[in-house]
Amino acid sequence: MVYSPDGRLGAKAQHTTTASTYAAAVSQRLRYGYSRDYQSHAPRRIANRADNTLADLLWDADGRLNRMDIYSGAGDYLSSRHLYWDEDARMTASVDSAWLGYYGYDHAGERTLKFSGSTVLLDENTTGPELLATLDNATLYASPT
Repeated sequence: MVYSPDGRLGAKAQHTTTASTYAAAVSQRLRYGYSRDYQSHAPRRIANRADNTLADLLWDADGRLNRMDIYSGAGDYLSSRHLYWDEDARMTASVDSAWLGYYGYDHAGERTLKFSGSTVLLDENTTGPELLATLDNATLYASPT
Protein backbone atom coordinates (compact mmCIF):
# COMPACT_ATOMS: atom_id res chain seq x y z
CA MET A 1 0.00 0.00 0.00
CA VAL A 2 1.10 3.53 -0.73
CA TYR A 3 -0.02 6.51 1.35
CA SER A 4 0.21 10.21 0.54
CA PRO A 5 1.97 12.61 2.98
CA ASP A 6 -1.45 13.67 4.38
CA GLY A 7 -2.35 10.05 5.21
CA ARG A 8 -4.72 9.23 2.36
CA LEU A 9 -4.51 5.88 0.61
CA GLY A 10 -2.95 6.32 -2.82
CA ALA A 11 -2.46 2.83 -4.23
CA LYS A 12 -2.91 -0.80 -3.29
CA ALA A 13 -1.87 -4.01 -5.03
CA GLN A 14 -3.43 -7.34 -4.12
CA HIS A 15 -3.11 -10.74 -5.72
CA THR A 16 -4.29 -14.14 -4.55
CA THR A 17 -3.50 -17.21 -6.58
CA THR A 18 -5.63 -19.79 -4.82
CA ALA A 19 -9.38 -19.91 -5.07
CA SER A 20 -11.31 -21.56 -2.28
CA THR A 21 -14.91 -22.56 -1.68
CA TYR A 22 -15.55 -19.13 -0.21
CA ALA A 23 -13.56 -16.80 -2.45
CA ALA A 24 -12.28 -16.64 -5.99
CA ALA A 25 -8.71 -15.79 -6.94
CA VAL A 26 -8.31 -12.00 -7.00
CA SER A 27 -5.95 -9.65 -8.74
CA GLN A 28 -6.30 -5.93 -8.09
CA ARG A 29 -4.10 -2.91 -8.72
CA LEU A 30 -6.03 -0.02 -7.23
CA ARG A 31 -5.46 3.75 -7.45
CA TYR A 32 -7.53 6.06 -5.24
CA GLY A 33 -8.75 9.54 -6.16
CA TYR A 34 -10.06 12.23 -3.81
CA SER A 35 -12.05 15.46 -4.12
CA ARG A 36 -10.30 18.68 -3.15
CA ASP A 37 -13.52 20.51 -2.24
CA TYR A 38 -15.98 18.04 -0.71
CA GLN A 39 -15.11 15.37 1.86
CA SER A 40 -11.44 15.45 0.98
CA HIS A 41 -10.74 12.59 3.43
CA ALA A 42 -12.97 10.07 1.58
CA PRO A 43 -12.02 8.36 -1.69
CA ARG A 44 -14.25 9.45 -4.59
CA ARG A 45 -12.93 7.15 -7.31
CA ILE A 46 -11.09 3.84 -7.33
CA ALA A 47 -9.41 2.72 -10.54
CA ASN A 48 -8.66 -1.00 -10.81
CA ARG A 49 -5.90 -1.35 -13.37
CA ALA A 50 -6.02 -5.16 -13.25
CA ASP A 51 -9.52 -5.39 -14.80
CA ASN A 52 -9.73 -1.83 -16.22
CA THR A 53 -12.76 -0.71 -14.18
CA LEU A 54 -13.62 2.46 -12.28
CA ALA A 55 -15.71 2.77 -9.13
CA ASP A 56 -17.27 6.13 -8.24
CA LEU A 57 -18.10 6.39 -4.53
CA LEU A 58 -20.84 8.65 -3.16
CA TRP A 59 -20.87 9.49 0.56
CA ASP A 60 -23.53 11.19 2.69
CA ALA A 61 -22.86 14.20 4.93
CA ASP A 62 -22.15 11.88 7.89
CA GLY A 63 -19.39 10.05 5.99
CA ARG A 64 -21.33 6.85 5.22
CA LEU A 65 -20.94 5.24 1.82
CA ASN A 66 -24.31 5.44 0.03
CA ARG A 67 -23.61 4.31 -3.51
CA MET A 68 -20.88 2.78 -5.62
CA ASP A 69 -21.19 3.03 -9.42
CA ILE A 70 -18.96 0.75 -11.52
CA TYR A 71 -17.82 1.71 -15.03
CA SER A 72 -15.62 0.08 -17.63
CA GLY A 73 -12.33 1.76 -18.42
CA ALA A 74 -14.01 3.24 -21.51
CA GLY A 75 -16.64 4.88 -19.28
CA ASP A 76 -19.54 2.50 -19.96
CA TYR A 77 -21.87 1.99 -16.98
CA LEU A 78 -21.71 -1.58 -15.59
CA SER A 79 -23.53 -1.66 -12.24
CA SER A 80 -24.38 0.11 -8.97
CA ARG A 81 -24.58 -0.89 -5.35
CA HIS A 82 -26.68 1.11 -2.86
CA LEU A 83 -26.09 0.99 0.90
CA TYR A 84 -28.74 1.99 3.46
CA TRP A 85 -28.09 3.04 7.08
CA ASP A 86 -30.17 3.62 10.20
CA GLU A 87 -29.90 6.64 12.50
CA ASP A 88 -27.20 4.88 14.55
CA ALA A 89 -24.94 4.45 11.47
CA ARG A 90 -25.60 0.70 11.18
CA MET A 91 -25.91 -0.66 7.66
CA THR A 92 -29.42 -2.04 7.22
CA ALA A 93 -29.35 -3.04 3.54
CA SER A 94 -27.07 -3.45 0.56
CA VAL A 95 -28.68 -3.68 -2.88
CA ASP A 96 -27.47 -4.09 -6.44
CA SER A 97 -28.95 -5.51 -9.63
CA ALA A 98 -28.14 -9.11 -8.69
CA TRP A 99 -28.09 -9.29 -4.87
CA LEU A 100 -29.77 -7.86 -1.75
CA GLY A 101 -28.66 -8.11 1.85
CA TYR A 102 -30.77 -7.02 4.83
CA TYR A 103 -29.26 -6.69 8.32
CA GLY A 104 -30.96 -6.55 11.73
CA TYR A 105 -29.53 -5.47 15.09
CA ASP A 106 -30.36 -5.92 18.76
CA HIS A 107 -30.86 -3.18 21.37
CA ALA A 108 -27.09 -2.98 21.97
CA GLY A 109 -26.31 -2.42 18.30
CA GLU A 110 -24.89 -5.91 17.65
CA ARG A 111 -25.84 -7.51 14.34
CA THR A 112 -28.24 -10.36 15.05
CA LEU A 113 -29.43 -11.43 11.61
CA LYS A 114 -28.74 -11.23 7.92
CA PHE A 115 -31.04 -12.15 5.07
CA SER A 116 -29.59 -12.24 1.58
CA GLY A 117 -30.44 -13.47 -1.86
CA SER A 118 -30.74 -12.77 -5.53
CA THR A 119 -32.66 -9.89 -7.09
CA VAL A 120 -34.33 -9.30 -10.43
CA LEU A 121 -35.63 -6.06 -11.93
CA LEU A 122 -39.20 -6.48 -13.17
CA ASP A 123 -40.71 -3.88 -15.53
CA GLU A 124 -44.39 -4.45 -16.26
CA ASN A 125 -44.82 -1.12 -18.10
CA THR A 126 -47.31 0.06 -15.48
CA THR A 127 -45.96 1.86 -12.44
CA GLY A 128 -42.30 1.51 -13.35
CA PRO A 129 -39.66 -1.07 -12.58
CA GLU A 130 -39.75 -3.04 -9.34
CA LEU A 131 -36.90 -4.85 -7.67
CA LEU A 132 -37.89 -8.33 -6.54
CA ALA A 133 -35.68 -10.23 -4.12
CA THR A 134 -35.52 -13.86 -3.07
CA LEU A 135 -34.02 -13.74 0.41
CA ASP A 136 -33.28 -17.43 0.73
CA ASN A 137 -30.05 -17.19 2.74
CA ALA A 138 -30.49 -16.49 6.44
CA THR A 139 -27.76 -16.04 9.05
CA LEU A 140 -28.43 -15.67 12.77
CA TYR A 141 -25.59 -14.33 14.91
CA ALA A 142 -25.05 -15.46 18.50
CA SER A 143 -25.59 -12.72 21.05
CA PRO A 144 -22.36 -11.71 22.82
CA THR A 145 -24.27 -11.30 26.10
